[in-house]
Amino acid sequence: MLKSIIIAGAGGQGNIFAGEVFAVAVLKENKNVTFYPSYGPQMRGGKSTCTVVISDEEIGSPIVNTPDVLIVMNEPSFDFIKNVRRDGLVIINSSLTKYHDCGERKDLRIINVNTAPILEKLNSPKVSNMILLGVYLKATGIVSMENTLAALKEKLEEEGKGKFLEINRQALMVGYNLF
Repeated sequence: MLKSIIIAGAGGQGNIFAGEVFAVAVLKENKNVTFYPSYGPQMRGGKSTCTVVISDEEIGSPIVNTPDVLIVMNEPSFDFIKNVRRDGLVIINSSLTKYHDCGERKDLRIINVNTAPILEKLNSPKVSNMILLGVYLKATGIVSMENTLAALKEKLEEEGKGKFLEINRQALMVGYNLF
């Protein structure tokens, strides 16, 4: 098994953090994983992506040309759709994009998630990343929620942000239970 995901958005949206949490969850399941972040020149608002590759065997390169999955967190991230493998999965944060399909790419499975009302209900504007990660976990079953929650706790505590565990946990669970 060799699977890859690109999480693409703007700096400050938490796409890199979501990728880190996912990568740690994969490690907790004793699978091989690579995590490759890419940042634009700006701290916030610039282009920000991460690529995570998962395998039962050794991984040759963290670079992916045709990901199995793309999580689109903002409008400019649609640029990556042309590279998603045939029959791949695209998860779109439809509250921040004007497009809700993949144009000419009729060969892709698309899940639109309007995170705006969920964020309002959670009273937290900064957890779209966890909502979309939860949707991805449910759609693919690639790692367990138990290991993802443990990874989330580990990463937040490691960064001295343990006080945000509960809201991120809630967002992850809401995303997981949407479908």
